[in-house]
Amino acid sequence: MLDRNEVITAYRLLLGREPESEANLEHMRNFPTVDALGLALIASEEFRRRAVLGELPVTAERWVCAEIRDGLRLWLDLMDMGVGAGALRDNWEPDETKFVLEHLSSGDCFIDVGANIGWFTILGAHRVGNTGHVLAFEPRPDLFARLRDSVAANGLQARCELYNIALGQIEAMMSIAVNPEELNPGHSYLVRDESTSTGKLLHKVPVKRLDDINVGRKVDLIKIDVEGAEAVVVAGANELLRRDKPLIVTEFFPRWLRDVSGVEPELYLSKLRDIGYRIFELTPDGPGKLVESLPSGSNEDGFFVNLVASAENKVFQLRNGRPVDRATNLPAAVIDERNPAAIARNIASIKHEIESLTGAVLQVEQLVGQQKEVAETLEKVSAELACWNRAPEHAPSSSHGVDNSARLDAVWEARIARIERAISTLGNESLKPSTPFASKIVRELRRPFTVSYWRRKSSKWSTRKAVSDGSVHDNSRTGIPRQHAAGFSERKMFAGIGKPIVAIIDDRWPEPDRDSGSIDAVNLITSFVECGYHVVVCKQSTRPQPDRYIQNLRGLGAYPVTDDDASSIQSFIENEGKRIDLFVLSRVGAGGQYLELIRYNCPDAKIIFNTVDLHYVRESRSAILTGDRDAMARAEGTRDREELIIGNADATFLVSSVEEEIVQASVPGSNTIVLPLARKIRWPKAGFEGRSGVGFVGGFEHQPNIDAVVYFLREIWPELQRLDPTIKFEIVGSHFPTELLENVKGEVAYLGTMPEIDEWFDSLKLSVAPLRIGAGAKGKVASSLCNGVPCVISTIAAEGMGLLPGENMLLAGTSAEFAEQIRRVHNDKELWERLSLNGLKFAEAHLSVQNFKEKVRKAVIGLELPARDLR
Repeated sequence: MLDRNEVITAYRLLLGREPESEANLEHMRNFPTVDALGLALIASEEFRRRAVLGELPVTAERWVCAEIRDGLRLWLDLMDMGVGAGALRDNWEPDETKFVLEHLSSGDCFIDVGANIGWFTILGAHRVGNTGHVLAFEPRPDLFARLRDSVAANGLQARCELYNIALGQIEAMMSIAVNPEELNPGHSYLVRDESTSTGKLLHKVPVKRLDDINVGRKVDLIKIDVEGAEAVVVAGANELLRRDKPLIVTEFFPRWLRDVSGVEPELYLSKLRDIGYRIFELTPDGPGKLVESLPSGSNEDGFFVNLVASAENKVFQLRNGRPVDRATNLPAAVIDERNPAAIARNIASIKHEIESLTGAVLQVEQLVGQQKEVAETLEKVSAELACWNRAPEHAPSSSHGVDNSARLDAVWEARIARIERAISTLGNESLKPSTPFASKIVRELRRPFTVSYWRRKSSKWSTRKAVSDGSVHDNSRTGIPRQHAAGFSERKMFAGIGKPIVAIIDDRWPEPDRDSGSIDAVNLITSFVECGYHVVVCKQSTRPQPDRYIQNLRGLGAYPVTDDDASSIQSFIENEGKRIDLFVLSRVGAGGQYLELIRYNCPDAKIIFNTVDLHYVRESRSAILTGDRDAMARAEGTRDREELIIGNADATFLVSSVEEEIVQASVPGSNTIVLPLARKIRWPKAGFEGRSGVGFVGGFEHQPNIDAVVYFLREIWPELQRLDPTIKFEIVGSHFPTELLENVKGEVAYLGTMPEIDEWFDSLKLSVAPLRIGAGAKGKVASSLCNGVPCVISTIAAEGMGLLPGENMLLAGTSAEFAEQIRRVHNDKELWERLSLNGLKFAEAHLSVQNFKEKVRKAVIGLELPARDLR
């Protein structure tokens, strides 16, 4: 049963209001999970109206990997009222879906033209099996990326051939366009004449003929849904269609055929007939009436219908609709309109089939009811055992002096006995303990119940060795028998682990010599190591990194998950996730992508969302600065996603008090924890006289740093040169675009990256942070303060850090103020010494690594997880 606050938060996030009544709130608490409630609200008409009326940005995106049918998964956008909503409800293009699946068999070849995110591709690939083949064509790169991810999510790469192109009549490059006001963001179409297009042009895409694609085998079925380009697809597939005569399922939209293909609708139908096809309207029951002329109403602007084109020498079976050749021996079930006796025999056969199926349905219903009894028994026993999963100081003590471990053994054995009795009392033979099905249940229940708990005395994560069925088990969290241990991850990733496990998912391995965020990542990793955790680190980006960063992680005591361990983060979560006690998801676009996947696969794991900074705040400030409306719309999408993750995570790390205020206003009641930046504190080796120049440090893959340096060089530096031309400016960091220094006058130098920047800080008079965009606390400011180097910063750079202008830093607004403040610090010894000393005192009180680690430890304990005392 859901908590009241979970229901209220879901309503606020998705509908923008409180539940309408106490009775409705109580009713909504009956949803099994927050995810289930959220999907129900998203499917509501109220949610749809909010999007239509603009209360939710139409451009917002919430991409998740959701389960559809048959255990298959699809990457879809929760804000997509077309394919996304249809896939979630399992009713996207129901007539086409039913027909395609009924007419595909193991070993078939299926072509999906206009694959979008992969609904038909995934279902079709599942249906054709290992010996079948699917070719999918999707021209839009963004949708193609999700199509590829969906194929990978289901492990169907071997049977799917994906093409990021459009199909047409000739090889060319054509523009593709969308209508932004539509609620189906996947709706896009080819443009013949850009000058007359009313849609928003996206980009040009390559167009090829299907006849030029080497399919390599006979094609059985083609689905074509390309928003009016169906006629040119067929024209470019003339040879394949005449050769293989595959079934064709095609959308028929007369207006779009004219606009996109430049073809009159009757000519499209004539082309199919010329190749040798008969055309039928597609109904919920399969192919309907024969289309011999344009359907009535086809001249109306919004008219469309789905059609089935079948070779003239083929006819449909009644039972499952699969076409067969008349040239072959017809099975008894085939309807041959020339043979009334065959029809009668077929009807009798169908009646017999229905009777058999009805009996089977009754058996299934009975089985489901019996399995429900077992599930209820399991739930009752699980409730009794829930307390034993906590630390022993919270578990009931024995009044008889019996050791908790022995009591747990007894409770566990009692649980098994109750399940065995429950199964044995069921009436259906297939569920009795002697059957393989029941034996499997009992065998799973007899897997050792390893009770993990925190021993304060020894400060170690311990698990009881368990022997339940004669096998000796490792002292590990999973209790897998030694003789069954297999796989790289079992031998290395979790080998011999007798401690809790945290998995940190970020965009890349930390590069502490290149950017400030990596220093924070290293501090987080070492905090968990010192709290007694086995730390595994996953990177979401495929960007190559030098091997030294993997070695650095291992040197910290962490385990980097590489391709040798798992083919993807998704497979790691699905295969290893149940071993993880805590996931830390860093950044909305990196670790934040996997929230739903973890909740589905690892319901018992805790989740911390490490924002690093509120990305949407940074993005919206950049959009405001540049006046870019599209960027502002994307920032709104980022905000939707970040707030969704915050509302569903067990805790959220924020780097400033300002960001905490923002989050508490938008996601009230969320568990937010301010985790301030931390740096090594060094008292300076050199005094005022031994220093010179101004410095800027940062990673330049981060847009706020690029903008800050451009602003400094174009507006602040000329003014500073006028005030004091002897001052030099040095830049340190990775990926700096050196072309920015062209034609810049004065002494300006880019020094690249430095493994240690202590000596550089010892050479500087001061640092600057003229940030105009960005979010969160600023590592460059923290690093400067922790090295006793005064800094001149903007209001955005100072945001949320609790600094006092004139005491531990200097604040500047305009370019003239920046230049004057820099000149003052550079030339005023008394001011420099005061700022340096007060900055160090502030750093010791707020920015120490020890303070950071204690904050992490308290956050972990707050989630009812163990954490070793750091003292």
